[in-house]
Amino acid sequence: MLAAVMATTRHNPPLATVAIALGLLSLAVVAVGCGSDGDGAPDSAPVKRALVDNTRWKLLAPAADPFFDSNHPKAKECGDVDLDLEVVGPDTWFEVDTSGCAYATVSQPIEHAIPQGAELFVRIWHFKLTAAEADYHVALAVGEGADRTIIYEKKVVAPNTKSALLFTTVKAPRSFAKGSPVYWHISNHGDNSWRFIEFSATY
Repeated sequence: MLAAVMATTRHNPPLATVAIALGLLSLAVVAVGCGSDGDGAPDSAPVKRALVDNTRWKLLAPAADPFFDSNHPKAKECGDVDLDLEVVGPDTWFEVDTSGCAYATVSQPIEHAIPQGAELFVRIWHFKLTAAEADYHVALAVGEGADRTIIYEKKVVAPNTKSALLFTTVKAPRSFAKGSPVYWHISNHGDNSWRFIEFSATY
């Protein structure tokens, strides 16, 4: 199944096709977490909970942005004009277009508490990185102050002529209360478009 998903990265496929493949991947991750006890009876089934609503992301000003100090102060910040929503199949994806800007951090409160050890799943899609000044920095963090924890972080090499799905499944290293802030960050200028698809917890 993963091969089928990654095969879509060779060109920019129709987003409907991408959505079907990514939806299958999400279902597969949930299925792996289900099991049974010793006598063959199913365990209490874990529940997958969406932690974010892609219609609720808000762009942060530098003073409220926990990633701002690690970036060049002259980087052109993305504005509301660089943000958009895209309905793909049954899902709504959140878009940041970095064609005209170099830096964005968006935030919202998580919609469910996260217990320590919960299975966290992140999915992010990007199109071709056809031009860029340096590699991209992508990060997802939850919590405030000393409790802020990086859930996902990656340097994406640019330029890159292929679209790609970035995803990971990790165990929550600590618990987070409902309403804790989650931050999604992208930095570096380049001709590209990013889609935030999913941040969920299964427990």
